Amino acid sequence: MNVVLEEAVFPKEEFQRAVQKCKSKMEEMKAKYLSKAKAMQVNCQFRVLVGDGGSPGETLASFLESENADLVIVGSRGMGKIRRTVLGSVSDFLVHHAKVPVVVFREE
Repeated sequence: MNVVLEEAVFPKEEFQRAVQKCKSKMEEMKAKYLSKAKAMQVNCQFRVLVGDGGSPGETLASFLESENADLVIVGSRGMGKIRRTVLGSVSDFLVHHAKVPVVVFREE
């Protein structure tokens, strides 16, 4: 059996390995950031969102609204104006469309 994703075909086993690798990485990130938040006495939640085909920014903005979020903190990769225009920017979308305050940080 093969898995087809937007014109790309992957053997089922390869796809499952890639999904498992992503899940493992997310669990590592979850543990790391929840530990940091706890150490700073910050109450937060770690969620993984899987979109329904819309843009990541739209998916996240909709989720924030449905969860009555107070604030969202997002990172920025520091793309230039041309790349951001062509590829899109989740943080830029949220700044302009989210109904909650958005804090954008860029790693040094």
